[in-house]
Amino acid sequence: MRAFPRIVLLAVALATACTHTFPAPSQPVSGYPSAAPIPLDVELWIPKALRDAKWERGVSGDTWLIPLGGYLATSCEDVVGRVFRNVALASGEENRTRPGPGKSALVVPRLVVLTAGLSPGLQPLAVTAKVEWTVTDHDGKLRWVETVTGANHTAGSSDKVIAAAMNDLFRRSFEALRGSPEVAAIGR
Repeated sequence: MRAFPRIVLLAVALATACTHTFPAPSQPVSGYPSAAPIPLDVELWIPKALRDAKWERGVSGDTWLIPLGGYLATSCEDVVGRVFRNVALASGEENRTRPGPGKSALVVPRLVVLTAGLSPGLQPLAVTAKVEWTVTDHDGKLRWVETVTGANHTAGSSDKVIAAAMNDLFRRSFEALRGSPEVAAIGR
C-alpha cells in the first residue's frame, strides 16, 4: 500500500506539467537596405539542424519552448534571395560542400547558438541567435565564412523580444553577405 500514494503523487505531478510555447515571429524581417543583388547564381543549402531549431528549457516540471526552425529557414531564404541575383534551394540531407551544376557558389547557414533568458515572470527577456554563414565556390573552395549574432535590444512582450532578435540577426546577415568583398569576387 505504500506504493499507492507515490503513484498518485507522480500522476498528479505529471498531469500538472505543461509546455508553454512562445511562437516564432509571424512577420518576415523588414528594413533591409535597398541594394542591387550580387550578380551570381547560387545554391542555398539549409541544414536540418537549422530547420528544426528550437530553444527549450524545463523549470519545475514545465517546459518553455521557442520553435524557430521554420522561421529561421524561411528568413535565410529571404536574405540570400535579397543578396544574390538567382537562388536555387538545394535539396537533400547530405552535407553539401559545393554547388550544383550551373551555380557559382553554395551558401550554407548553420545555427551555432540559440539562447533565451526568462524573466521572473517566465517570459523571454533576452534572445540571442548566432548563425555561421559559409560560401564556397563551384570548386568547393571555401571563399567566405562569418558568424553573425542577433539579439534583442528592447524589452517588451515575448513576441516583440523574439522578433527583435530575429530582425537583428537577419539584417546583420544581409549586411555581412552583401558587404563581403570575398563573396562579390566569386563571379569575377
